[in-house]
Amino acid sequence: MQITLLLAWLVGVFGAGSPVVATLSNEKLELIQYAHGRAIDEGINPAKFIKLLNCESGLKKSAIGDKGKANGIAQFWKGTFDAYKKIYGLVGEYKNPYSQINLASLMIGDGLVSHWYWCGIKSGFIKK
Repeated sequence: MQITLLLAWLVGVFGAGSPVVATLSNEKLELIQYAHGRAIDEGINPAKFIKLLNCESGLKKSAIGDKGKANGIAQFWKGTFDAYKKIYGLVGEYKNPYSQINLASLMIGDGLVSHWYWCGIKSGFIKK
């Protein structure tokens, strides 16, 4: 997706005054563009996927949460990342945002969005 179209799409998803749109950097745009493509590849809603990642990490590749146990754009715990990486036969590094996006999109595509329960609700993947 071209950057201008991506920006227009993001404004539609988050709103023009959204902090997500207001704080976009080239790095975040690249990650969003990549996540959008992965969502399409896995048959999941790209807007919901981007919202989930934003909810989890603010789209920051170096985000740390869960009292230091969760890292990265998709807030994986290392053990969870390693276990599912093995299940899916993926090659990738735990703190690499593209590896996390790959794994998260595969898991969500397979119905495993409950790993991101609260953000799954906020993003619209999980109906409460």
